Amino acid sequence: MDIKIIIFLLSKIASGIAIAQVLPLFLTFCYGEDCYTSFIFSIATALLFSFACKRYCGDADAKDLSVREGIAAVFFSWILAALLAGLPYCFEGLLDPASAYFESMSGLTTTGATAIANLDIVPRSIIIWRPASPDNKAQSCLLPAGGIKICRFIVLLKTVAAELRHTLHPQMLLNIYYNKKRLPTETIINVSRFFFMYILVVAVLSLVITLGGMPVDDAVFGVASCVSSVGPAFGSIGATSTYADVSHMGKLALALAMLLGRLELFTVLALLRKEYWRSSKRW
Repeated sequence: MDIKIIIFLLSKIASGIAIAQVLPLFLTFCYGEDCYTSFIFSIATALLFSFACKRYCGDADAKDLSVREGIAAVFFSWILAALLAGLPYCFEGLLDPASAYFESMSGLTTTGATAIANLDIVPRSIIIWRPASPDNKAQSCLLPAGGIKICRFIVLLKTVAAELRHTLHPQMLLNIYYNKKRLPTETIINVSRFFFMYILVVAVLSLVITLGGMPVDDAVFGVASCVSSVGPAFGSIGATSTYADVSHMGKLALALAMLLGRLELFTVLALLRKEYWRSSKRW
């Protein structure tokens, strides 16, 4: 794996985040708000990071990008983008680092959840920078997320029904159809794998959040909503509440759930395999 190619791409992401913050910076002067320094510091940080990355990677070229490097670049690009996008919240003193990271990840993944308890006190330029605001929530319906989705439920239900028929008629050859097309066995296995990993991720992250004092049912609903990028959950983090009272560890776990959901689980989980980092073969 060529780390320099990944760092080269991260430098582009940092530059993009810096450029994107020029608009809210300009609006601070239009609105007469004094939070312009927060955006200036944030832009400077992103540009310095981008410059350092470019100096390190030298003449690296993304044209030589392999599949394995591409997976890593996508994952770390989301991590970096959320970090840099959360800086204005920290510099302005609106949120602590964990809450700022949660807020920016929610916006980037179009989840629509917020850790800000009172949006009325937030400067308008920050609101515009905050893509997770209710006014921008409609964009989430245009993007895929990591929920199980109706089509996967249908395939799972048909698979269960086929297994029941096979139990009663062991010699019968059973095929599963979706949209009048026969599904290959590999597709059915992949759907089953995704369902298993979805349940496992929700269970593990829910356990982590409950360690911070959140009730089990609220934790499960919160993780499921973040993985599926649907924003508000139920209970203490329902539609009329925010995630402001969630512990720091819980917010970081929920931010991870958003990332896992947006990248469809396996893109991120592939990074946990030893051969991903140790193998010298190009994918």
